[in-house]
Amino acid sequence: MGVFENELGGRVCVQGYYPWTYLQNLSRSWQLKSVMRWLSRDTLPGYVGSYHKMNLWVRQADGGQTAVALTNASFDEAVGVELLLRTPAGKIRVWDMDNESTVVESVGTDGPYRKFPLPTIPPWEIRLVVTGEGP
Repeated sequence: MGVFENELGGRVCVQGYYPWTYLQNLSRSWQLKSVMRWLSRDTLPGYVGSYHKMNLWVRQADGGQTAVALTNASFDEAVGVELLLRTPAGKIRVWDMDNESTVVESVGTDGPYRKFPLPTIPPWEIRLVVTGEGP
């Protein structure tokens, strides 16, 4: 892997891996997340900081509110999922598939991102997360 930043501020990362080799482990997951944060200059709206197989869709409204849909793409319960959001909000509301919600408070920061520990997510279930406590 090589990274480069030119004099105009453009950033590039070039990596090579043999297909399906050393791609799904903790160190590779951490490396990819770190590279994406560097490439984006920490402007990603959000990501899953923990080592979980999650699908994530993040949208930011003009008013500053962030909405996230995430799916546990695993056959195991996702326990201890850490969601990092680029938001000033100290709380999020998490809705499950039964339309029941839980308010979760931030437990810290990592640069411009706030860390939110999510409740356990069963296999192949989706969660809706919105910044702020909401209704």
